[in-house]
Amino acid sequence: MRVILIALVVLLAFIGGIFPQGCAPIIGIMPGMLEGERVTFTYNYMPLSIVKVERTGKLSVTLPDGEHFKGEYIQQSVSGSPGSLYYSLSKGLEALLLGDKGNSMECRFVLTDKVGGIDWGGIGICRVSDGRNINVKWEMSGAAKKSVKERDGKSLP
Repeated sequence: MRVILIALVVLLAFIGGIFPQGCAPIIGIMPGMLEGERVTFTYNYMPLSIVKVERTGKLSVTLPDGEHFKGEYIQQSVSGSPGSLYYSLSKGLEALLLGDKGNSMECRFVLTDKVGGIDWGGIGICRVSDGRNINVKWEMSGAAKKSVKERDGKSLP
């Protein structure tokens, strides 16, 4: 009975936004280059999705020609199956985005830190179905730096 009560209190704390970040989505940016022009990807996910074994979120970008792409990303697993005790995430992140002018985009990223996830930065490439390539590189987000500072008591550059 006591375990159920503790679990209920923790659940209500998450729902009520008592824990840091509450239930507001985490939003970040990933700069990229397409044929010499800058583009900016925007990602977002719910903090509670980190509690789940899988790591997923939404990703979007508008290219210089005005085509807007949106879709979802997922962090790949290395071993085990979701929900198992031995499940492990890789540094790989994949996304499939659909454009509003008929094109699609496949993205593959390598994360700086598999536990930190997308907020900790990474590099990758996105290929548009018409043959264009976007090189993407992003640094650790401000929220991730703040989290490290709170945890370790030191600031990151």
